[in-house]
Amino acid sequence: MTDIRAFSAKLGLDEEPVRLCLAANAESSQKSMPWYVAAMLGVAAWVSSLLAVLSGGFLAIQILPSNDSAAPLTIIGLAFFGAGTCLLRQARSFFSQQFATALAGAGIVLVGVAVFLMHHPAGTAAMSAVFLAGIGIVLTRDATFQALSGATALGFVLFALLDAEVPFTHLWLALPLPIACWLLTHPPAKDLRPLAVAFLFATPIALVWMGYGFALGPIQTADADVWLARAIAIATIGGLLLPSLPTIPSRGAALIAALLLGIILPPAGSAGLAILALAYILGSRLLAVGGIIVTGYVLNAFYYDLDTSLPVKAGILVLAGCVFLGAWYLLGRKGNPA
Repeated sequence: MTDIRAFSAKLGLDEEPVRLCLAANAESSQKSMPWYVAAMLGVAAWVSSLLAVLSGGFLAIQILPSNDSAAPLTIIGLAFFGAGTCLLRQARSFFSQQFATALAGAGIVLVGVAVFLMHHPAGTAAMSAVFLAGIGIVLTRDATFQALSGATALGFVLFALLDAEVPFTHLWLALPLPIACWLLTHPPAKDLRPLAVAFLFATPIALVWMGYGFALGPIQTADADVWLARAIAIATIGGLLLPSLPTIPSRGAALIAALLLGIILPPAGSAGLAILALAYILGSRLLAVGGIIVTGYVLNAFYYDLDTSLPVKAGILVLAGCVFLGAWYLLGRKGNPA
């Protein structure tokens, strides 16, 4: 293969423009790839990585001593993570990018599981996963790996919260929501949007999965952390919408609607509304679809899991609908039809 520096010097060209031209050509070639070809390559890369991980796991089982030490599994996980990260930094084809992403992600999982199996607290395993995910995000620029590693680290953190029965669990689960909104509305120099999207959907998914999304505030629970989680979601909605509204009455209407919906809906529902507010601010249809799916699912599950009579359930839905329609009417009337 001809070296770019030697090629540029031979033709009397600047090296940097040549590199930019070749990079743009490679990017356009990937964009012109048919979707079904990309899907086949992606599936093949992930299957290949899965086979490599299974082979490594089998090798670790054979090497493990009788005292069930998971140190060899840790070494194999670190090897997978290092190999995947190095390959991801040099990957040029779509297949190699997906293969490296899956390999590095599997390495994070193996290390976290191995640390936990070595009779360490779940918090130590979560710290290991967060540490490796942070290293991978700093060293690479791949969007898929960034989202995957962020979601993996958050999964270990969620497991640690469950295992240790940490107080104020709702509060900790709600914290990724404002962080994600800040990263998406105030993007840093390094593109962290995939990580922010993983953070954005972590709050409602974790609340629903842990069963914390369906408690009807003042009627069924008096936990302070439930209200703190609601407060974080409401504050996030207000922080997103208020600066974009032109008049004080419209801001007041939005704030009142956010407060009422935050009281009526479970914390996961308020998080879904925050995603919808962020989609409105950014003009993102994908985020809007995601917010609609999350909010719709939470409302449906909330309705069926709510331990109360059918008239009370119907009344709650009617009240939530009135608040939605009232906010829509007031915001449109105050000069903000969008």
